[in-house]
Amino acid sequence: LGNMEEQDLKSIWKCTSSQEEITINTTQLMKDFKCKMERRERIVRKRDYRETLGAIISILMFGYLTYYTPSLVSKIGGFLLIASYIYYIYKLRANRKSKHTQELFLSVEKQLEQQKQFMLNQATLLSSVLYWMALPIFISCMIFIWGITSSSSYEAPSIILEILPTELRSKMIWSIIMAIFCGYIVWLNKRAAKINWRPLIKDIDIIIDQLKK
Repeated sequence: LGNMEEQDLKSIWKCTSSQEEITINTTQLMKDFKCKMERRERIVRKRDYRETLGAIISILMFGYLTYYTPSLVSKIGGFLLIASYIYYIYKLRANRKSKHTQELFLSVEKQLEQQKQFMLNQATLLSSVLYWMALPIFISCMIFIWGITSSSSYEAPSIILEILPTELRSKMIWSIIMAIFCGYIVWLNKRAAKINWRPLIKDIDIIIDQLKK
């Protein structure tokens, strides 16, 4: 009987020690994850403000250029380009943190699930940037550039005439620049999704798994 009690005590002690170790590990994981997440959220907020400002400036600039170009094809490209930038702003706002605000009285696990959803949305947003941002902007820009006609028919300020590519050589140069720029943006965003968000998603999965145990 004494041996049985001793074995039971050892089993209970081992179980308790193991549980305490899991709790300590989970607490540390939560602290580390919170620091990483707060840093990442600050970066996302700054990115959204910066990108939104850049999109608004682009809308104003291309709206101005579209107004002065006499070519119907170029005007269509300009309007599509403006629409692409407006959609870009919408996508950034639709994936903001406020959409996944943690509600009161939810369990820690549920709050972490909400946080994970936010991270998955951000990773998807960056990974799919080719389809919802780069291609629409590039195609619209090509329509705008290649639709521009000879400068002789323009009634526009001289600075506009200097900016708009009316010659074949300048159209090709602008097309190559836009292709390189869009390609770089796609590569940069895919890299950010892989390096910045995937490790955090892995961390949160470990924490949720530990809590379930």
